[in-house]
Amino acid sequence: DKAINRWWYRRQMRVASRAARLICVSEATRQDAVRFLQSPADRCTVIHEGVDRQVFQPRAASQPPSSPPFILFIGGDFPNKNRPAALAAFAQFAQATTLPHHLVLVGQDATSDAELLRRYPDLNLGRIRRLSHVAQDELACLYRDADLFVFPSTCEGFGLPVLEAMASGAPVIASTASSLPEVAGDAAVLVDPSDADALAAAMQQVLDDRTLHQRLRAAGLARAAAFTWQRAAMQTLKVYQEAATQEKV
Repeated sequence: DKAINRWWYRRQMRVASRAARLICVSEATRQDAVRFLQSPADRCTVIHEGVDRQVFQPRAASQPPSSPPFILFIGGDFPNKNRPAALAAFAQFAQATTLPHHLVLVGQDATSDAELLRRYPDLNLGRIRRLSHVAQDELACLYRDADLFVFPSTCEGFGLPVLEAMASGAPVIASTASSLPEVAGDAAVLVDPSDADALAAAMQQVLDDRTLHQRLRAAGLARAAAFTWQRAAMQTLKVYQEAATQEKV
């Protein structure tokens, strides 16, 4: 219900505006807090999220690659996840190359096949697999098996799927929007989320150039290793301690 959502967000904004300290999951989120809540910048602390590397880990060397190989998209049809860009780019990619990749879409999805074809006439539905709901262990397997992960989101507070994919050994293409460059660093190819042509070209580049593919895979594994929940917990405890000390003064 949109009315309930509006009420909830207004309530959360009132609570946040009175908080002694705000923990922000990214610098992009911190800037939003300063801008929209008028929170003093020195009350806003960035603490990045972590990734569970016991769950999200690369495929064993002895495990054969997925057949057919696939590109993975996660986020459903929520507007900010920008699924239209992924579908439009994949339709271009499939026509421009002989690579056999399919596209796996994970997340809420109420769009019929007929509607997909109306929106993307060049799309080959035989190469599209849609999964509305998957358990965490299934999601981990999809990340491990993916030959490429694409995340062209237009707005993310943090963008945890990028790290989950990296920790699983999947090369990543992400967008240049909001927090994603901050999270991905130089371990992903970044594209304008409004440019489906650029996304299609990046897909082809990464999958054609296996040297680049391996470089992104290695860089992603190293990048994900730097984001741990233990570090996030320790940083959070420090903020609580500082806030408590300020209350006593």
